[in-house]
Amino acid sequence: MSNLTNLTKLSLVGDKISDLTPISNLTNLKELSLDGDEIRDLTPLSNLTDLTKLSFWANEISNITALSNLTNLIKLNL
Repeated sequence: MSNLTNLTKLSLVGDKISDLTPISNLTNLKELSLDGDEIRDLTPLSNLTDLTKLSFWANEISNITALSNLTNLIKLNL
């Protein structure tokens, strides 16, 4: 995914994804859906500061501190 740097919307719902590192360089993302996966660590999302919509319900997340940099978020689904 590293070559998809112009991508603005991505949905990886129910894909059993556990590692977000491959999308950490998609800094043009505006909308990201990660519902129903196996995510535990949101740290790779910390530099996706253009995100306006983020959804990651039905995951195993206990700490959302990594999202503190995402000041453009308008909608957040936990």
